Amino acid sequence: MDDMELKNLWLAYDQKLEKSLSLNLHILQELQKQKARSALRPLRVYNLLMIGLGIIWISILSFFVSHAFTYQGIFFALSGSAIILFNVFGIAIYIYHIVLIQQVDNSDTVIGAQKKLAMLQASSIKAVRIMFLQTPFYGTFFYSPAMLASFGVINWVIAIAITGLLVGMSIWLYRNIDYKNMHKKWFKNLFSGWEWNGVIKARAFLDEIAEFERM
Repeated sequence: MDDMELKNLWLAYDQKLEKSLSLNLHILQELQKQKARSALRPLRVYNLLMIGLGIIWISILSFFVSHAFTYQGIFFALSGSAIILFNVFGIAIYIYHIVLIQQVDNSDTVIGAQKKLAMLQASSIKAVRIMFLQTPFYGTFFYSPAMLASFGVINWVIAIAITGLLVGMSIWLYRNIDYKNMHKKWFKNLFSGWEWNGVIKARAFLDEIAEFERM
């Protein structure tokens, strides 16, 4: 066998190997993308469920708030209105998440899907931060001018302490719910449900493809 024949055999082998690797990568991509889609299915159901519950909750609150714009009901009306606004924002975020999940499903490239998942993860964190800001309003909706007029010193101390605690807690959570605290136990406990785990699993599946491509 001369050098030319040996070179041709080597080139043919390289071409077969390259085709084999390309086929294996394609199969891996499709498999991992399918796993990512499967991991996101419960999240899509969760978002749809939260949208439905949010609409019900807003409808109930809106009914009571619409009948509470009186002098004695002013605290309930204002607190309830604030809670309604936060929940409208929450529903908009859940709709946005469903759109992102659909874009991940329809993405032709791994990089495109990874970007959408990163946006989904960042949006989840931002949404939770903002939604916690409604917490103080759950501690003020039951007040009324008549109740406050009857308060003694102890009642005022308790009311201010509870309201201050809720305000402080919501501000602390807003400031500390951040990627930099992902390793902390409280953060992991807070983000441990469907809305978070599905995204983590989907990103892990897609990261495996990216790692394989770099080999």
